[in-house]
Amino acid sequence: VSTIASPAYSSKVLMLSFLSGLIDNAIAEVVHDTTTSTIAKTVDPESKEQVKRESSLMSLDKSKQDAELQTRLMTNTAKACRELEQSRNGLVILQATYWMNGIEESMDATTQLQFWVKDSCLKLPPTPKSHLLGFYSLVPTRAISSSSESLWKIWTWRGLPSTFRTSQQLQQWPEEAVPQLTVRYESKGGVYEVTISDDQELILPQLGDMLLGRRGEVL
Repeated sequence: VSTIASPAYSSKVLMLSFLSGLIDNAIAEVVHDTTTSTIAKTVDPESKEQVKRESSLMSLDKSKQDAELQTRLMTNTAKACRELEQSRNGLVILQATYWMNGIEESMDATTQLQFWVKDSCLKLPPTPKSHLLGFYSLVPTRAISSSSESLWKIWTWRGLPSTFRTSQQLQQWPEEAVPQLTVRYESKGGVYEVTISDDQELILPQLGDMLLGRRGEVL
């Protein structure tokens, strides 16, 4: 097994990615604190709600980019795990989707879940899945405490061409909607499917999950 494909190497790379994200956030907060008061004066008070929304969208975009990078780093290990599980008739994640009612945004979580499979089992804690490596929040969840918060980010972003801010990005999102995770998996020759809410524990395989059919019978 090559060094790059080894679990130890992947773990180190993922940890470095996580630490890099923390450093980026710390730098952003420092810049924010030193520039907010000046930029806030240039924002029309009537634009406060739009500023809040765009600030949240900027945060969502950054979170998504970080998750995509983490997923790429997880790919080789997830592929090796998948091949091992297939050879032992174990747990293979066929399709996993992180989604929410009322919005078009969804996330393919197949690689992320296969990465965490160990000895033909998968356990995810009863916490929001957006906190896991390779996941991101489908909608902005960080409350904006004031109209001036993160305005330095918005001020910069507003200078971009309008093509970077599509009507889909500015769509309304449901306040009461809860993200869900739907997983279709294969275990011991059977194909199963289960859907859990965001803060539920996920254990695979699990008695009671919907049996869709046998291997080769389900598309």
